[in-house]
Amino acid sequence: MEGQPNQDNDHFSYVVEKRITKVTQSKDSKDVSLKTDVLIFSNAHKNIRGRESNQFIHWIRMHSVILIDQKIGLGGEYFLSSILHGNPELFNDYDIYKVDLDGVNTIDGLNERFILSTGVSVEVFIVICSNKKYGSLLFMDNISFLNDDKWRGDFSRVINTLQQIGGNVLIVPCGNIQTDSLGYNKIELSTLDESEAKCYIRDHVFGKESLLGKDIFYSLLRLSSGNPIKLDQLLDRLRFHSLDEITKQEFQQVSAGGDNNKSITQHFEYLIKDIIDSKNDFDSDSLKILKCLCFLTLGETIRNINRINPKVKNLAGILSRLTLDGIVNVKKETPIFLSSSEDEVNIFELNALIATHIKAVITPNNANQILKTCIDFYFGKDWFSGKPKLNKESKEIFRFNYVGAQSNAHVVLMLFINLNIGLGVKLNNDTLRVVKVALYYSRVLYNHSRYRDAIIFCEELITLLQGYEEVPINRLYFVLSESYRMVSDREEAVLNMEKVLEDVKGLDTSEIADAHLELALAYYKIGNFPKAQVHAKKAIVLSPKGSALSLQCQAILASELVDSECKKKLYRIEKKARRQKYTWVANNILLTFADQEDLNENKIKLYDKVIETSSRGYNHIRATIYKAHTLMEMNKLHLLSPTEKIYLYDLYGYLFTQRIQSMFIKLHGVLWTMFKRDGNVSSLASLLRYSSTIWRIEGDVKNEIKYLKDCRGFLGDKTSINNTLIVTDYIDARLEDLESLDNV
Repeated sequence: MEGQPNQDNDHFSYVVEKRITKVTQSKDSKDVSLKTDVLIFSNAHKNIRGRESNQFIHWIRMHSVILIDQKIGLGGEYFLSSILHGNPELFNDYDIYKVDLDGVNTIDGLNERFILSTGVSVEVFIVICSNKKYGSLLFMDNISFLNDDKWRGDFSRVINTLQQIGGNVLIVPCGNIQTDSLGYNKIELSTLDESEAKCYIRDHVFGKESLLGKDIFYSLLRLSSGNPIKLDQLLDRLRFHSLDEITKQEFQQVSAGGDNNKSITQHFEYLIKDIIDSKNDFDSDSLKILKCLCFLTLGETIRNINRINPKVKNLAGILSRLTLDGIVNVKKETPIFLSSSEDEVNIFELNALIATHIKAVITPNNANQILKTCIDFYFGKDWFSGKPKLNKESKEIFRFNYVGAQSNAHVVLMLFINLNIGLGVKLNNDTLRVVKVALYYSRVLYNHSRYRDAIIFCEELITLLQGYEEVPINRLYFVLSESYRMVSDREEAVLNMEKVLEDVKGLDTSEIADAHLELALAYYKIGNFPKAQVHAKKAIVLSPKGSALSLQCQAILASELVDSECKKKLYRIEKKARRQKYTWVANNILLTFADQEDLNENKIKLYDKVIETSSRGYNHIRATIYKAHTLMEMNKLHLLSPTEKIYLYDLYGYLFTQRIQSMFIKLHGVLWTMFKRDGNVSSLASLLRYSSTIWRIEGDVKNEIKYLKDCRGFLGDKTSINNTLIVTDYIDARLEDLESLDNV
């Protein structure tokens, strides 16, 4: 139980009381005073980590000790400061004391830091706090070494004595806690997700709206790994340099000592220096792994790290030591819903601030060699001869329930190109080879229905390679246009495909016909039927008679017929396409029929036929979601089989990453209804969390308010989900913020 005394604690308290008695009996005792402090506040932190903040506030009403477990650069002090700033009524009467315990692992060291920070030793601090009329908040920052049994025991006894004797004192230890054995409630700070990172940049003193464009934002997110302090550094540098320059600077050698911003503590500087300077095999291999992880900015599984570095011995031991020291973080890639088809996976990721120091010992040649080794792993060694093939491990990102951003295959290609362009008028041979791999990868993303990932990848690549005549940039615009159409951004699709047709160099006749088909489909959905028909007719002229492309264009042209004739024409085209095994064309038409069908029972039959006859691609996804949504409207979701339900859970993860909004909101509604009906509170909370993230990114206030209110009403007085605290105050506070907006 928290604060439970034991014999060691009693002895420690006895010693402290004896020392304090001596101090308070001296003639100068009345002059003993404490030096207060002010926690640093940053506006960028005020609108992030709402759940953690409300959890903290909830706990301080019941407990006097709350741990903040954080890795380097995650902003524990800013987190606490934003809570104090946002809740002045709770902390107005508190004096603030801050003690920096960087590098401390003994009681004597702790005592020295107390004297330095507060002006008195720890025992005097305790008694003075016990006699104070008002409350005290003690923030103990940069705690480490708690894997050492003796130091952990001594530190725990200090905390317990503060609780027992210190009066009205709130104690907030912060740092690399990594243990639950202290027995206190613990807030775990993680790196910023996409919605928080956007909010952070928008509120930052150096932030601006232009930095939230896809071509810049996702690069910042990858370079920082969502680490707030690293983001601070990047945003500061962006005032004077371009993003391309910053990316290059990240991998340019700097002087030993490297970081003028003092972004890591002395404790971690010593740890890194010991690894770099060491001559033993274990540390040499550790440095190889750290160098590799500098380029795998999204983190990797131990299996993949091992395959990239097959000569490294005892990789498990190395990662265990680096994780224990807080140099490497472990992210758990967990399915959104516990009943999905995916298992939890551990991802090992190098802290972004520590990476800056490791990069200082990576030469340009070393960087290129590491990147080539990574490309070998993700695309096979034949990439160098122009025959890339994405390996099985890389294809793991295409599983539907994967909710990560992009992949390391994306990262290493971008880094290699970025680090090697600008060195001359033309690209060197190695860079051209990597560009060809990138062109291949853009098409792979599209073919695996990763449309949003393809958009991000193509836009970044176009920004990097614009102006290099040897690069077929029109092929990137082609994939970009196709991908935009698939996520229902038809205007962007048209804009980019028109760029393709402005320069068809290198494209064959069938590809030009495909371009016209893409424009026909985009214009048809926009509602510009004349232009849709113009491009459909051009595509027919360029394509073989009776081909799948020709039949799809004929289906578009059928729209100019009256309703009855249109349906007859589409029916004939569907039958012909089905006979010739052009399944995607036939199923497109069936989905059109379903949209026009009035009877839900008939819609279900059409959706079932599409599901039965298509592979698990885009049409299969559409039909599955539309069928579930129709069953929801019929109040017959119970007809879904267990297998269909699990597939819907996985599809939610897919739509969460790919942002196909029309299907996302339909599927959210289906799952919400299902979880409420089944009383599945845990899954309902997960659904709200992830959907709210999307709505915050997209600015969809209406849906966020709707489901926050519904969830609040459904939860009522429930206070826990699988032993995880639900802070209903968060929902109330978020609703209050949203409803105060002018546009609501």
